[in-house]
Amino acid sequence: MSALPSQDPKIALCLGYVGMVYEYKEDFARALDYYHRQLEMEEQCLPIEHPHLSLHLEKTAKTYKKKEENGEKALQFCQEKLAAQNSILPKHHPRITSTLITLGDISVGKERREYYEQALAALQSLVPSDELLTLTCLEKLAAVAHDEGNGLESIAHWTTILNTRRRIHYPDHTKIAYSLQCIGDVCFELLGNYPEACRCCEESLDIYHANFGPEHRDVIEVEAKLYKAQAQSREW
Repeated sequence: MSALPSQDPKIALCLGYVGMVYEYKEDFARALDYYHRQLEMEEQCLPIEHPHLSLHLEKTAKTYKKKEENGEKALQFCQEKLAAQNSILPKHHPRITSTLITLGDISVGKERREYYEQALAALQSLVPSDELLTLTCLEKLAAVAHDEGNGLESIAHWTTILNTRRRIHYPDHTKIAYSLQCIGDVCFELLGNYPEACRCCEESLDIYHANFGPEHRDVIEVEAKLYKAQAQSREW
């Protein structure tokens, strides 16, 4: 059997696996050393479109975040990667938008929203569109709006997500159920629209029942939410 080249995706994966062991042990410094070596090797030997490049950049950034609560080095790492990507990749390339989303994930306050909005603007300019990455970005913006108490914006994002999911998935797909569940949460928690929360929970529950047994955690969770929404709806 011939030896692998010094720069090979299989070697890079092995480096990543070693890093995961150290991360599990909470030895983040050693984990980061292996993750950096993995990513550097993959940047040399994988095609620029390969999904591992974004996935492992995200993994490295979030390990930095675990190592230090303020996330300063995580932000610096991602910003340096973003600058490098902007110098070699076409504008609005999916790897650039993925890095913007990762920057949003490790940021706080207004910067978190700004990075997600930059990513969404880039995704909306992409031809052909990347619907799955766009859905991920919209979910994150919906969560930001929810955290800010902006129910109408959160509902708008979740409605867009739901409509897209209905178009690309079969009718009883659990991601449709989850989108309905999230709309119900916003209606209940932020808008006080308890009848609509009930309707969303009921539809979500029907889909979960079509996929899971009565003891599944998603079924139990939505049943509890439906019970609360029904109780509030009677008093509405």
